[in-house]
Amino acid sequence: MSRTDVRHFHGVFRDPYSGDLWGTTGDTDGESAIGRFESGEFRPVGRGSQRWRAVELAFTPDAVFWGMDCPYTDRVEILRLDRDAIRATESDGTPEPDVVATVDAPVFYAETVERGKETWVVLSTAATTGLDSTAPPGARRQNPKTVEVLAASDRTGYGRWHRIAQFERSTPIGEYVSSIPTTNAYVFISWDPDLGLLLNPFNTTRDHGAILSIPPSWFETEVTEYAL
Repeated sequence: MSRTDVRHFHGVFRDPYSGDLWGTTGDTDGESAIGRFESGEFRPVGRGSQRWRAVELAFTPDAVFWGMDCPYTDRVEILRLDRDAIRATESDGTPEPDVVATVDAPVFYAETVERGKETWVVLSTAATTGLDSTAPPGARRQNPKTVEVLAASDRTGYGRWHRIAQFERSTPIGEYVSSIPTTNAYVFISWDPDLGLLLNPFNTTRDHGAILSIPPSWFETEVTEYAL
């Protein structure tokens, strides 16, 4: 399959609850979309604004979650799209995702954690260092200095987000030497039922390239922050 109406795909993901294959695209408003693959074709569920510009998706039994991957908006939203809303608008119109939180940096990676009867959504932000060619004229980039790993559960309706970890971005040489590209900072995340939540920070002042683990027991306690 190939497309010429988007800059690129950010990722392809399998929904473990429905078995559907989902994709995310970017990066201008018109190119940004979240959708499913049907009969080998990518069919957007929603598109047309930075709210539909995402890197990874997190799936729960009732909804799909993501954070906006936009380095210049004043309001980076964490969004929830209920499965009922998707079904209700499949044949007519674009569903409207709900805003469950806002953050001050683009969101890259997403993961789902299930512990007992509780389902968690985990997201990680990115500290980006510049704008690309798809930014609108006059756009001003954010300048986040830290990356964070955030989590919320269905027990609070995903209304209470906990900061699991935070890392400072390393200062890239490209900020001082124009001929050298700058580099973003971010944290890869993955869940393993036995090992816990695995974090892999990149371009951070500490733990760059390391594999860190948040134990599974963290998701069974009432603590609001985990100190690495």
